[in-house]
Amino acid sequence: MSEAANTKSLKLSILSPERNLFTGEASSVIVPGEVGSFGIYPNHAPLIASMDVGIIQIRLIDGGTLKMVVDGGFVEVKNGIVNILADSADTIDTIDSKEMEAKLAAISSEPASSDKVKEIKKVKTRILLKQN
Repeated sequence: MSEAANTKSLKLSILSPERNLFTGEASSVIVPGEVGSFGIYPNHAPLIASMDVGIIQIRLIDGGTLKMVVDGGFVEVKNGIVNILADSADTIDTIDSKEMEAKLAAISSEPASSDKVKEIKKVKTRILLKQN
């Protein structure tokens, strides 16, 4: 890839232990950081950061947008290459709304705990992605 083309796009790879979720070029990506979402654009400074549960938004070169849910992980940016290693992840196509609603009801009936709060956040984020 030429230097000029490199300044207008990012090489993006999103992996989870289960599968490769995305490999390709993007004009930008927004990731859910531990202290809030942040954007990564061409010529971004080198970075390693942890991610929280949330939605990744990828702006594709053709102007389209791709979204997916991650349950934490890490993002690395270096020389126009963005590698995202997600603890687990789902795309809109892999989310079953009825299953998520049932899971939310089941979790909500359990006693309070810090694990419960994180599980509720995971389920609600998937429901939110599916609705939008």
